[in-house]
Amino acid sequence: MRLSIIMPNYNHGQFLRSRIESILEQLTDEDELVVVDDASTDESASIIGKYASKDSRVRLIQNGQNMGPAKSANIAIEHAKGEYVAWLASDDIMLPGFVKQNMAILQKNPKIGIVCSSFVEWDDRFPSETVQYEPQLNVDNPQVFSPSIITQVFWNTNFWIPGNTAITKRSHILKYGLFNSSFGHLCDWFLFHTIALYEGAAYIPSPLALFRKNNQSYSSQSRNHLVKKRMIEKNVIDYISLPENKELRRRFKQAGLFRFIIRNELIQLLKNPRSWDLLLSFLHRGISRKFKKTYSKEKLYDINHNPA
Repeated sequence: MRLSIIMPNYNHGQFLRSRIESILEQLTDEDELVVVDDASTDESASIIGKYASKDSRVRLIQNGQNMGPAKSANIAIEHAKGEYVAWLASDDIMLPGFVKQNMAILQKNPKIGIVCSSFVEWDDRFPSETVQYEPQLNVDNPQVFSPSIITQVFWNTNFWIPGNTAITKRSHILKYGLFNSSFGHLCDWFLFHTIALYEGAAYIPSPLALFRKNNQSYSSQSRNHLVKKRMIEKNVIDYISLPENKELRRRFKQAGLFRFIIRNELIQLLKNPRSWDLLLSFLHRGISRKFKKTYSKEKLYDINHNPA
């Protein structure tokens, strides 16, 4: 099987029909949609079950108790049959071209670890407002970056990999440790950036997914709850500080990927000498970027390096 779309769901019955249909219209007979319903209390299981009964590409797995999106995603990975995997939230929308364009890049560049695209945002609080385009890099054509180049891209720009636009190999997810549930809303961010740093990444400068801003979503609740947010960020730093993760820490530090955690947890990190190297890296990145913008006419990096 070529591609497995994995989709944890908890009480998103109101979004499921549009979500599932936006996925199925793009899948081939060699693809599948694996939905893990995380003990929903609404009509979710019934809705998913109806699609599964009519379309052999849809598979429903039901958790006996609520386990959270990371553990549910790992259950889906365990059951997935595809060589490639995309983890999509059940309340977002897959835009036209998502599967075709992402898979074309991966099949043309089989050594690249992960591909992602730009996306658009929709805020449920302001339904009449126009969806905003969120460019990740100022380029016109798809870009393919080796591990060393993607490290430079992360360091020199604000580029990051949106999890709801990404496709990677199932073998990479298994190799780099699945989704860590203690990382909360950062579990996909951490895993997908790990894959990019070790295996390289590709970027498509077209919006191929719609991200729904919803204060009731799992990620929003984690980000907006200060205590939970701090605990999650502490868990990431503690994990990266383990002796066996020395090389992983070095790669994240070289890429400047901890910058938002450092901003949020600056005082706590100052109290911990083991984190001072991260703070120094953060300061180095800020100074070097400001210097380049102020005094240099050179590009921050070769954006046209190895265009796809």
